[in-house]
Amino acid sequence: MLRLKFLLASALFAFAITLPAVIHAQTDMPQANIAYAPSMEQNDFLGLVERVTKLLQTTPVNEIPDEEHVIIIRCLNTISIHALKAPACFKLETVAEELSYSDKLIEKFTDWIPNRGMGYYFPSLHIELHGTPGPGSYYHIFSVNQ
Repeated sequence: MLRLKFLLASALFAFAITLPAVIHAQTDMPQANIAYAPSMEQNDFLGLVERVTKLLQTTPVNEIPDEEHVIIIRCLNTISIHALKAPACFKLETVAEELSYSDKLIEKFTDWIPNRGMGYYFPSLHIELHGTPGPGSYYHIFSVNQ
């Protein structure tokens, strides 16, 4: 019985590891490297945050292109993971919350599945929002002094 449980657990683990690769192969969007966090200098990141904040304020969520959703999601995850307190970061989080951005995303991308930490994985975007997102779902921020 113990051997059967072990085999079942191994099979489930293997399925969980290969599922993202299968999902990526079935979509038209270019595959993102979900194991790699793109790097960005802190000032460039803050400029990007300001740009996507304006985009959210001026464009309905369902009209925003998929590529922009990936950037918005990476920005939101980065702010959370790095506990960034800059005013631009606070504004993006506030605007996203006021617009119910997460709720509108799961309405638009109905193929989402839960990720670790009670967040969302969007297979069609190859990205996770909230929870415990993988490295490809946020930016690695560095300062010029590093």
